Amino acid sequence: MNAYLVTYDLSAPGQKYRCIKQIIESNYMWLHFMESNFIIKTHQSPDQIRDTLSRCLDENDSLIVIELSRDWASYGISQEAINWLYQNL
Repeated sequence: MNAYLVTYDLSAPGQKYRCIKQIIESNYMWLHFMESNFIIKTHQSPDQIRDTLSRCLDENDSLIVIELSRDWASYGISQEAINWLYQNL
């Protein structure tokens, strides 16, 4: 299982933040650590993740899915998030 950073910017009126959050929380192991950022674990590829989330996107929105490695650094992240990262990356 791989870990991915999913980050998005929903620009259109009537943004579908709830839609993205519901799909991620229903389908993946996840950490929601910043407003428009999740880290997820899945067997899916980045393309499959993008395609799954694309039903929540409008043409003016943006989304990127990046595979993560064990190497990372942070500042201002909760201890709970840090623990999740150590356990899941």
